[in-house]
Amino acid sequence: MLNLADQRLYRTVRWSRALPDFAQLDTDDQILLLQNCWADLLCLDCCWRSLPTPTEIRLTSSKCINLEAARELGAEEIVERMLQLTQYLTQLQLDVVEYACLKVIVLMQPDLKNLKASAHVRTFQETVRRLLADYISTSSSGVRDKFSRLLSRIPELQVTSQTARLMLVDLDLSAYLSSNSLLMELLRSDIQRYSPGVGSSEEPIITSSSGNTVPSSNTKDITTDALSDSSVRKTSDASNEPKAEELNNFPNPAMETDEATRNLAQNPTPQSDESQLLNNVAEVVDTEAQNDDT
Repeated sequence: MLNLADQRLYRTVRWSRALPDFAQLDTDDQILLLQNCWADLLCLDCCWRSLPTPTEIRLTSSKCINLEAARELGAEEIVERMLQLTQYLTQLQLDVVEYACLKVIVLMQPDLKNLKASAHVRTFQETVRRLLADYISTSSSGVRDKFSRLLSRIPELQVTSQTARLMLVDLDLSAYLSSNSLLMELLRSDIQRYSPGVGSSEEPIITSSSGNTVPSSNTKDITTDALSDSSVRKTSDASNEPKAEELNNFPNPAMETDEATRNLAQNPTPQSDESQLLNNVAEVVDTEAQNDDT
């Protein structure tokens, strides 16, 4: 499951880079945004995939986890929270357009400390929020207060993902993940940010609350590599990963939302184009369950 999460992180990076407003940001800002929300996006991805299966969380179309299995892994609280969120999103009749908008809203958080282009990020997030509100107001789902109720789930999503991050930080994952994997580096970054006194030496030893120590490495460098076209890497169990020049056409597991968010990003502002824009997004076929086998 950890290797699967690592693969999905690379796909999340590729998805974010397909957003012109994200790709135009300074690399430091891109890193800050992804470090802030990577777990949120992974959790939301799982919840979206799990809408048809109310008693289990779909990690892929063929890999699921239920509460009993989660209990054995010590992840019962996380899976229970994800199931509750999934059930709520099912009740709200979340569709692919709304899901695509939520992903962008979660990614583009303008109030992060040290974010240089906060005004640009805020403008883009507000544009997508407005598109989402307009889309919901003209849809025929019949769900009352859907826009506000969807946005109210974001704090719950963040609490769930934070719980998962803290659990992973307290585990020794060296036997399961490469030391230079993106997931391992992001977890190191979490420990550096949340542990008091870390960062005072050139090569600090990071200590989690359970006492595990992990040598620090330059998270910025590896995250920058992940954001670089020339550094989209193949993994041992993902031999079909694309070359950099193929990224825009690669049918990855969230292809329909990649296309949806790309359409939203490319024409976010002109009011006259919004109706056609959302119509185009709504026509994207949901093939995630059929194509997502990794």
